[in-house]
Amino acid sequence: MKWKYTIDELPIAYQDGDWDGKRSDEVLVEDTEGQKFVAVLYSGFMDGSEFNDWFSNYWDCELVNIVKWLKIPE
Repeated sequence: MKWKYTIDELPIAYQDGDWDGKRSDEVLVEDTEGQKFVAVLYSGFMDGSEFNDWFSNYWDCELVNIVKWLKIPE
């Protein structure tokens, strides 16, 4: 497994539901301070602008300053 930097690549957001845009599977993410979280990416367009927002279901909050991510093995 190899970390992927968010500047180069984001997880594929493909799930539809009762939220804005599409959602990815859960992945492991790391922020600029080196903290790691299990998170999902919400991605889409709203009012003509693209958004890519990370969210932790465990902490029930939006995550910021995410720099890399890793697919969680099945």
